Amino acid sequence: MLSKKLMAALARAAEAHQARACLELAEGEVVAIGKESGSITLAHAGIPGLSLPPMTMVFATKQWILLDSLKPGDTVRFKAIDHGDSYVVTVIEST
Repeated sequence: MLSKKLMAALARAAEAHQARACLELAEGEVVAIGKESGSITLAHAGIPGLSLPPMTMVFATKQWILLDSLKPGDTVRFKAIDHGDSYVVTVIEST
């Protein structure tokens, strides 16, 4: 059985992790798509939910099919989460 202290620590960690999700759609422009690696490079506006300033960065995706209809130069709106070792796009749509 897990101790109360350990359970409380796990709960705090889970809350902190949930706070690192982009709950609103962020805006950006597709710079590059790595279909083989399941990644997308976006030049994006600031993302307050992830404490990210405007920049160009690589995002992973767990569902490569999200990338099929996109190409460099497309403007997009997207949601992402902080997965610890990478940021992961969970929703993306062309605008």
